[in-house]
Amino acid sequence: MGNQVAVEGDVQVTPGSTYLNATGTWKVDSLKYASYSQFKVGGKAVIYQADCQLSFEGVDNASPPKKVTGREGVTLKAKRRKLQGSSTYVLVNNDSITSPHGNQLKVVAQQKLTTG
Repeated sequence: MGNQVAVEGDVQVTPGSTYLNATGTWKVDSLKYASYSQFKVGGKAVIYQADCQLSFEGVDNASPPKKVTGREGVTLKAKRRKLQGSSTYVLVNNDSITSPHGNQLKVVAQQKLTTG
């Protein structure tokens, strides 16, 4: 049995809490999808990539502590999979990536369409 394919809205972002030598908070600035406009499940386009832009604000370990800010882009790309009798790129349930700063993108799909 295959995996459920991902559609727009199926990618969860779990922000990390560190950046370089600082601790603080990552905030999601944007989450965009690359999708197949003609390939839909439940009225939503099937996706093959998710791009997330995040920003960080925190303090370092210096004495006195200094404010630290940063930005990071994280991209989750689909792998080649069998779909409808041919090979294509689609994100599926549990695909994930974690950046060096601990920011994670993960697919949590519940569609009925599955890969072969």
